[in-house]
Parts: sequence; structure tokens; C-alpha cells
Amino acid sequence: MFAWWLILIIIGLNGVGLVATLWFVYHYCHPDDLKYNQGILAQVVVIFGFQIAYLSFCLVATDAYNERFEGQFNMSYCWKLVYLMIVIYLSIVLPLAVFYYEADSDPRITKTSPLVQTLKRGSMYIVAVWGVIGLLYLACRKMTIGGEHCLDEGCSVSVPTSQTVTLEFLSYLIGLPGFIGWFVFMFTGGIGIASVPVGLFMKWWHFPKPLPVHEYEKMKKVLGERATALREVGEGLAAHEMRKKNGLRNPTARMRFRSKVSKYKEIVQLLSEEYERLEKRAGGKLNPVKYMFYFVLAMFSFVLTVILWCQVIMACLYPSATGKPPINGISVAFTKMREWRAFFPEFSLYLLIYGHQVLCSVVGMITLNAKMKGCLPVEPLRKKSTHLNAMLFHTAIMLTTCCAIVVLSVETLPSYVEGTEANTIFYMEKNYAKLFKTFYRKAVFQWIWFLLSCLSFIWLSIWPSTKPPVNLEDPKEMAKWAKLNQKLGIDAEAPGGVKDPGVPAEESPGSADKGGRFSKLKDKMHRFDRGVEEAPQKMLGAMVKKPWE
Repeated sequence: MFAWWLILIIIGLNGVGLVATLWFVYHYCHPDDLKYNQGILAQVVVIFGFQIAYLSFCLVATDAYNERFEGQFNMSYCWKLVYLMIVIYLSIVLPLAVFYYEADSDPRITKTSPLVQTLKRGSMYIVAVWGVIGLLYLACRKMTIGGEHCLDEGCSVSVPTSQTVTLEFLSYLIGLPGFIGWFVFMFTGGIGIASVPVGLFMKWWHFPKPLPVHEYEKMKKVLGERATALREVGEGLAAHEMRKKNGLRNPTARMRFRSKVSKYKEIVQLLSEEYERLEKRAGGKLNPVKYMFYFVLAMFSFVLTVILWCQVIMACLYPSATGKPPINGISVAFTKMREWRAFFPEFSLYLLIYGHQVLCSVVGMITLNAKMKGCLPVEPLRKKSTHLNAMLFHTAIMLTTCCAIVVLSVETLPSYVEGTEANTIFYMEKNYAKLFKTFYRKAVFQWIWFLLSCLSFIWLSIWPSTKPPVNLEDPKEMAKWAKLNQKLGIDAEAPGGVKDPGVPAEESPGSADKGGRFSKLKDKMHRFDRGVEEAPQKMLGAMVKKPWE
């Protein structure tokens, strides 16, 4: 009876997660992707991907609670089933969904259907990925378990012995996502654990003040002029990319073009955020309670960060540096709640401490991308403006980091997971598998994660990612805009404000559009020719579509 009761709890928690995921997709997805088109499959993949991540996150607490009642539910099958779904999702489902979503369906561009394009690109990707997985398994499937054996009781000489065993393939698949996820999580989680509290605190600290009407009209006009110039720059970049004779097939030329596009996106993002902030300051939409709530969340996030820091130091870093057994710390509180059968408080505390890391990992990826000037294939999550390829990317990040966080929770809660199926599976792989033990025995991942989180706190405290409102009359701010414009090739003396040395003056932007690849972009741009000064955010929404990617 206990097993059915536990299953109902897990189903209920995942039901809440399903509602949250549907709300997230509906409110953050771009309106063009909510229509009945190629984005339908991507939406389904995102929703089910989040559900698998929620399910994997429940396994540790469920396994520990099940062990308290002498294992009435077989958790070994649950671990293997869930992690097999994660591996299939990461290696097959998500890549196919991305290829299908980004496949060209315009007959002016290609005569091949999106399904055929997806199968061609996806088959090569899947064969390559599973080939690597198979080679890694062959490299680490033999495990040597050493020990000592005394021939006679009471003898003073022991004989070293060892036994070679074969790692089960399903057990290998359970450990592989967590191992790969650590390479992502130690950077994104280390940066994100500082980005979340510091970012929330900076939002509260830079509380915008109301703006008079005459100042609002003046700043709106300046923003409209910049939006018009940016639209022309976008058309120039599109025309430059269309010309095959400009050498964009050359890797160096492609890198230069992507660098220019990244700088263009940076300016667009700056202007878009400033316009949204301007509308709130002038429209009386500032809510002081909201910004006070940011401060409360920042303090709460910082407390969770300190708790996890202390637990990682006691359970991972201290034993690896001294060779002594890990210190339980907060693991004792989890063990007591398990003994008292307080599953909901136990799971809630687990969700707060380690679920907070999932959020930090996503924020850390966005922060890292911002600091790297848009070099990563990811965009921030914004309401009604996030495209499904970005959501699919975040789904992959969430799945991989959830696996790494599960491993982290097993390592940082030693007394809590003692005797569980999770402890048995991960203990064998961490200590004896050739591929995994090199990194796990000396806590390499945890050291990098901890040091990077400390450095990120210092870095973001001095140079925060959440910046104060832009003052368009500040000479330093205007000089910054001029520098960014110069990088893009915007010249006030050139016709239309655009100076593109790669596009000959005698050719029109559309003359080289042989395949019509950027016809959609140009159509969208010209729809917003009128009223740019009145509503530049509409034009910016068209530019952020990123049709060249």
C-alpha cells in the first residue's frame, strides 16, 4: 500500500510541474511559434522534457523515503527507466526537434520537405553521438575492485586481492548524463549561484524613478531614431550575408560576420530594455512592492547559496583535501525527517536547496552568454518573445544539470542516502569506473564549481549583469553607444546611417537574394516602416527574430 501512496505523491508533484510548464510555454513562447506550424512538435518536446527533469529530481528523496520502509518499491527499475529516457531525449529527441523546427519550409528556398531535412541531419548526428557513447562504454566497462584478504584469523600479514567486474550498460547510462552534466553545471551553476541573488539585489537597488512627460517625449524620440538606424543596420547585415561572393563560406569570414551580428544583438537588447524601462517610468506602472519582493528573494536565494556552500565544503571539499570521512551537516536534518515520516517537509527542503540550483544553472548560462558577447547559442527567456529553439536549448541544459545536481545531492547528503539504490549505483561508478573516478575521487567538479561561484560573486558585485537605467544625456553613455555603432559600421555621414563596406553601392540589398532566404526578414522590416518613433518595440521584436541563424 505504501508504494501506491508514494506513486500518487510523485504523480501529484509532476502534475503541478506540468501546469507550471504549460504556463511557462504559453507566456514566454513567441506568438509566431504558438501557431499550428513546425513549432507544435517543439512545444511537445519542451513540455515532456521538463516533466522528465521533474521526475529525475524526485528520485533521490523518493529513494531515501522508500529505503526507510525496507524498500517496498523497486527503485532500481525507476532509476534505469528515467535515465534511459533522459539519454534518449538528449541524444535523439531534442536534436531532431531542433532540426525540424529550424528546417526551411519556404519553396523559394528549398524543394526538400522539413521532415526529409530533419532525417538527413538528425541521422548523422545520432550516429555520431551513439558512436561516442559506445566507445566511452568500451573504455570504462571493466572495473577493478581492490581489497585485502587475511588467510588466517588473527594473522598479521594480509594478502592484497582484486576482482575485475563488468559495468552494466544501463548502469553506465545512469552515470553518463550526470558526468556530462557536471561539465556544464560546474560553469553555469557556479556562475548562476552568484547571478541569481546579485541580480535580484541589483533590481531592487536600481529602482527606477517616475519620469516627467517632457522628459519622456524627449527620450522616446531619441530611442526612435536609434531604432530606425538599427533597422537599417539589420537590413545591411542581411544583405551582406546573402552575397555568396563575399566569402561567407570561409570560416574566418563567418566568424567575423557572427561577431558583428552578436554586437548588433547586444545593441538591440540594450535599446529594447531601455524602451521597456522608459514605458514603465512614464506610464505609472512602477510597483514598489514588486521591487521589495526582489530584495526578499535575493536574501532568500543568498541563504540557500550559503547552505549549499557549507554542505559542499563539509561533504566534498574537506574529505578530498584531508582524506577524512565527510561531515553530515544538514544531512542529519533530512535523516530525522525521514525517520519521522515527514515526506512533504523533507521533499520541500530538498526542492528548495537543490531545485534552486536548477534555476541558477539556467540563469548562469544566460549570464555567461552575456559576458561572452553572445557567443553561445542561447537567448534570455522573455515573455512573448522567446523562440522555441532557445526553449529546446534550455530544456537540454535543464536535463543535463538535473542529472549533475542529483549526483551532487547524493554526495552532499551521505547519511541521508545511505542504503539507497542511488548510493549503490553512483558509489560503484564514482570509485571504480575508469572514466568517472578520475574526476569524482578528488572532487574536481566540486572544487571548480565552488571556486567559480566565489569568483562570480566578486565579479558580479563589481560589474553586475543587471545595469542601472541608461541616461541618454550622459556623455559616457553616448560615447559607449558611439563605440558600439562604430563596431557595426554605422556612419552618420553615410546615406541612411549605414556604412557596409562589404556591400557594393551599385547593388540593391535584394539583388543578390537568389534563394529568397532573407525575403521574410525584409518583409517584416518594411511592415514597421511607419510609426517607428511611436512604437520602436514592435520593430525591435521583428529584428530579434534572428533570421540569419
